[in-house]
Amino acid sequence: MKLQNLLVLPLVLLFACQGNKISKNAERVFNEKYPDATNVEWLNNGAEGFKVAFKLNDQDVFADFDASANWVLTTFSMDIASVPKKMQNYVYVFYPSIEVKYERIDMTERIVYKAYYEIEDEINELVFDEFGLLIDDPQNQIINKFKLKYPEASEVDWELVKNGNYLAVFEQDETHWKATFLKDGNWICSKTSLTLEDMPDKVCDYLMRIKNFEVSEYKEKTNTEGTKYLVDGQIKNTPVSFVFDMDGNFIEKVNLDYK
Repeated sequence: MKLQNLLVLPLVLLFACQGNKISKNAERVFNEKYPDATNVEWLNNGAEGFKVAFKLNDQDVFADFDASANWVLTTFSMDIASVPKKMQNYVYVFYPSIEVKYERIDMTERIVYKAYYEIEDEINELVFDEFGLLIDDPQNQIINKFKLKYPEASEVDWELVKNGNYLAVFEQDETHWKATFLKDGNWICSKTSLTLEDMPDKVCDYLMRIKNFEVSEYKEKTNTEGTKYLVDGQIKNTPVSFVFDMDGNFIEKVNLDYK
């Protein structure tokens, strides 16, 4: 028994020394990365890695290092005024009364998003990229249905419009789009801007016969009834829109109310 104890003791000392060595390496890497850190507290020191809590510019910060003292990620607690505008807008549109915790996670180069933002409460978990664009909001049915309809959409921004509907403004296939959704997530319609060259010849011929018509925008509108061309403009300062089918046949003239 005594011989076994003598054999075990050097092993324990060896692991303890290795642990101290890794801790020293982590401390050195941390000091190089955050030389202005204050109130530094090492929360754990073990084979799975190290976590450090500290203050940086009056922010509460947590940094993680792996067992080899390599930096893994850093979490900054932030307020609403410090996050990107697109993220602020999203929260104000969909969660005007949410009690949130703002965090920015700086990731290693191995991770797709070098930095991202996360908002959590008892129900929701929202994730945004480093530019404030939404990555995930699993509880939001509007977002889920939008992603199903427009899986390749990018640069998405949201607005709360009249009647309590939601408007998505985004890019897809190098085209600028606007899509409107109901509160329950059901899609209403989508619009995209066009040029005169995109219009059928019949549309161009019809417009040339309209007196005093000043064109402001050519559009394509799609809803559950199908796709139509719209040409917005003014006739003697009165806003109007001319509607055509996809073959360019005239359907109707609509008086627009921008008030």
